[in-house]
Amino acid sequence: MGKAEAASKDLDNIWKQKNISYPFSTTAVFVFGVPGNCLILRVYWTKARKTSTHVLIMALAWADLSVCLSMSTMIVKLALECGGNGANSIFFSLIATFADIGVPASLGITALIAADRYDCICRPQKRYCTPRRAKVAVFVVVLFSVMLGFPGGIREYLYPPILSINLLQPIAETIAVLTAFVTIGLCYGKVYAAILKHVKVGGILERTLTQDDQIAIKIDKDRTIPST
Repeated sequence: MGKAEAASKDLDNIWKQKNISYPFSTTAVFVFGVPGNCLILRVYWTKARKTSTHVLIMALAWADLSVCLSMSTMIVKLALECGGNGANSIFFSLIATFADIGVPASLGITALIAADRYDCICRPQKRYCTPRRAKVAVFVVVLFSVMLGFPGGIREYLYPPILSINLLQPIAETIAVLTAFVTIGLCYGKVYAAILKHVKVGGILERTLTQDDQIAIKIDKDRTIPST
């Protein structure tokens, strides 16, 4: 009986520590994340040469910014709960659902950036990633994130509850996270090996004209041609 009470007290202490640290971590994410991602968007928005890397970095900044902005409502919710007011409204659940969509979207776009880096460094003459294909890939990732996060946000309001959502969502989330981490690890591993190979032989990674460069040069030429 004494061990059970001690374990219960330990769980209570852990829960209290989590409740104390959560508002500070949420506020830090909001305070540093919003201006940081806005700065990234400001820098890349003004670039005339939009490559696949630029498209993916801007998409990642938008995804991170959406998550950071959702933290503001979480801060309000925590303030209401600390004041003894109920905060279990549909509005807060909806914002939490958007955050649940933004987090996997951010992870998926990070995996796309890793694949783009592999394509740029390891396959410079036969690049597959173009700005158009990067936009399509981002759209697919966002659509998949919506399909992954939306059911979890509405399952509390379904009656009778759908058991398949509770069973399939954790499995789908686990598979998606593992796929993203494996993709990131493999792509950056290949990039590291390629760079290390050039360093060992004393070579210098030469910058060749890729598809992105050709598109950017065409855009620059079109801008310099005077209008008639």
